Amino acid sequence: MNKISGKKNQSVVKIFINSAMAVIFCSYTLPAFGEESSDRRDRPGMSDADRKYWEDKDKKDREEREKRDLAATCKSHGEKLAEATKEIGNLCSKSGYSSQESCTTKAIECGEEASSGTEFNPFDTVGTILGLPPGSVDSGKQCPQLNGRDYYTEKKDIERDIAETEKELADLNDEKAKAEKEYKKEMNELQEALSKAQEDYKKHSLEIDEKERERVAEFHASQNQAKDEMRKKGSEILRLQGEMTKTQQTKAKELLLISESKAQRDCAKAVATERANQQAAQATSRSNYMRQATTNKKNLVSVWENCLKTFDEARKELMSSTRQAQMELQKQMADSRDDVDEIQNSLNLASSQLDEMKQASLKEKSDAVQAVIDLGTRTQTQMQSAYQNLLETQKTLAAKGQSLQNKLNRLNQSLAAMGPAPKRGTEHAISDIGPRLDAQINIIDNLKTISECPQVQKDAKAASDKLGSGVR
Repeated sequence: MNKISGKKNQSVVKIFINSAMAVIFCSYTLPAFGEESSDRRDRPGMSDADRKYWEDKDKKDREEREKRDLAATCKSHGEKLAEATKEIGNLCSKSGYSSQESCTTKAIECGEEASSGTEFNPFDTVGTILGLPPGSVDSGKQCPQLNGRDYYTEKKDIERDIAETEKELADLNDEKAKAEKEYKKEMNELQEALSKAQEDYKKHSLEIDEKERERVAEFHASQNQAKDEMRKKGSEILRLQGEMTKTQQTKAKELLLISESKAQRDCAKAVATERANQQAAQATSRSNYMRQATTNKKNLVSVWENCLKTFDEARKELMSSTRQAQMELQKQMADSRDDVDEIQNSLNLASSQLDEMKQASLKEKSDAVQAVIDLGTRTQTQMQSAYQNLLETQKTLAAKGQSLQNKLNRLNQSLAAMGPAPKRGTEHAISDIGPRLDAQINIIDNLKTISECPQVQKDAKAASDKLGSGVR
């Protein structure tokens, strides 16, 4: 640094300013002087006295112009000195320093500290290990790195980011705990579902066994009842068969009583009785014998025919009633046999249904067992999937947590690397105004060498002395 940046820059600036001033002086004095003197000396017919007069006048005018030009130049240097002094005052004031000497001294220190930051910093090695960018680990800087407005704004932003990152880390821990809680809950629910399915199977199996026992008991009860009914129907058939036999016997006995031979005998007796009655009546009667004989003959024939007809009708009635009784008995026996067949069919059907029920019970048990096995397989798969999801979630959260922790470390290091806090409201950081101070100090140093402007030179020395020993 010149006075802050180094001596080399001071020489270059001084040479540039002196050269510029020489060019300015030549452009404003020599051409004007040459033109005026040439006009006045070269007039034709001019006497020596007049020429001398004009030469003296030209000399005097030139001296006055040089004096005015010098005054203007010194005024310009004075204005430059005032502007440089004012600029230094503004820079120091906006950097939070009321004393220019302390301001420039601090600028030198902070400038050297800033320039040393480009050298090897062993703290960066630690930062690299922590995953932090170079320069993020504070090496003990004592100079504010920012102005007051930027410092507190950046600090507020960093502190806000730190708070948000810490909240994200806390939320991440909550998320991790929530994931573990949900995993345990899912495990418990799956285990409870499997245990419930096993208990339901046991209960259902007992219900199936109880239902099967009830059906078997019902079958045996209905079988015994059917056997009783079949025995009753058998007894009824035997009874009906006995009645059928008895009816046939009764028919045979009654047919003997109204057989044709007995009918002829009985009818012959009836005719004989009728003839005896006719003979008795004829003995006392005085009617015509021939006519009476004809009438009697007709009566005897009528008695014979009516008698045979009575026997014949009795046989028909016997045959009809016997046939009707036999038909009714046969129908009752047929109905009883049908009942026996129906009972036997019911027994066969019940037996078949019992077998089907047993097969259905076995299948139902097998299906229930398979359902529990399938549920166990699905539960195992779901448990493995839930555990894998938990591992993936934990891995993701761990990576995110590490990223957030690295971010938090960087933010904390950034906060530490901000250096000391500048005064509030400062517009410049003391470490940043060095080059601008350097330029203004170079101007003051250059003005100290201008001997043709004694007051400017004196004021420049005074201003330089006011800046303090730090710039000399």
